[in-house]
Amino acid sequence: MPVPLWLHLKLSGLNRPSALPERLTPVAGRTKPPIWVRLSGVSSLPHIEAVLQMLIGRLADRPFIVTGPAALLDRVALPRECHPFPDPPDTNADIHAALTVWAPDLVLLIGQDLPPALISGAHSHAIPIILAGGHHPRTAYAARLLRMVHTILTETTEENLHLIGLGAHPNRLIACGPLSLPPPPLSCSGKELVAMGDLLQNRPTWFATSVPEDEMDMVLEAHMQALRHAHRLLLFLAPDSSGDAVELAQRLTDEGWHVARRSLEGEPDPHTQVFIADDPDDYGLWYRLAPLSYIGGTFSGQSRAPRSPMEAAALGSAVLHGPDTSAFEAAYHELQAGQASKRLTSKDDLSEAVIDLLAPHRAAFLARNAWDVETAGAGAIEALIDAIHQALPAAP
Repeated sequence: MPVPLWLHLKLSGLNRPSALPERLTPVAGRTKPPIWVRLSGVSSLPHIEAVLQMLIGRLADRPFIVTGPAALLDRVALPRECHPFPDPPDTNADIHAALTVWAPDLVLLIGQDLPPALISGAHSHAIPIILAGGHHPRTAYAARLLRMVHTILTETTEENLHLIGLGAHPNRLIACGPLSLPPPPLSCSGKELVAMGDLLQNRPTWFATSVPEDEMDMVLEAHMQALRHAHRLLLFLAPDSSGDAVELAQRLTDEGWHVARRSLEGEPDPHTQVFIADDPDDYGLWYRLAPLSYIGGTFSGQSRAPRSPMEAAALGSAVLHGPDTSAFEAAYHELQAGQASKRLTSKDDLSEAVIDLLAPHRAAFLARNAWDVETAGAGAIEALIDAIHQALPAAP
């Protein structure tokens, strides 16, 4: 049975003097009270830095205090207008000190956690609280905390219904999708894209990205099998390290492949079967030209420079990947949940998947879903900004 909320707060230091004030400093030179953003349990938010950049850009007249675990703050490059601090302990005394010294106009909780003392303290100080970017605990104990929150942004209407069942206020719940904002898509030269497209003359293509040595035979076998179904098929092949391109080209030539290299020939000719894409700055070009991309390293886990599947998704290339998604786990989870990628369970599956997705309508289905996943977070960002504007006190 969960500890009652009042008892949790009592045990967390109701009467203990705080040691916090001497290491807290108000935000220097501020013209308005800050917004306090607390980050905790944000591993499921792969674009948290972009989200913060967007928030700060849209609320440029406000200073921001950002707190979270030190390791997290070290990893996230915060905008200049953000003032990072370690998380104050979630006790009544420490939270009271933080709220007194910082005097925020708003507390924004981003992530999975529900800090009881902070929620209760902000509520008692009449500071509005917004909750976003997390799958919130589904217990009666959590519902008591949720009733103190001004606005709760959820991903689905189903989550709203469950929270209402626990006692959350229906008019404080907004189902707006996942909170994410992907980085801009990889760029390429528009002239080169047109020229390469004209050169290919509608040849079918696919792209294998950052392929480690342990997966090279698998990719080449898949290409050989697919060539039997589409004899003009061209593979853009990016080795895990561009330094491997010379040796790889010689090996493939010795095996009987018609090979060209981006850094040497510059472009494929009509007979090229494998075009070695050995310039990492050209990824944006290959994703735009290839309707499907295999993300290298997702079978062996050995890629030295793994690529995010969202790069392909943002540029309309259907995503194929193996079972090892640890390098970008949250991104793969989003794509799988949105039926926006094809997960392969064995190396033999790659050739079948390439052959299957050579049918334009099949690749387009995955690519369209991937685009929906990639852009879904934009609506959540707008909903969050609107909620912040609604919750902030009116100017005097």
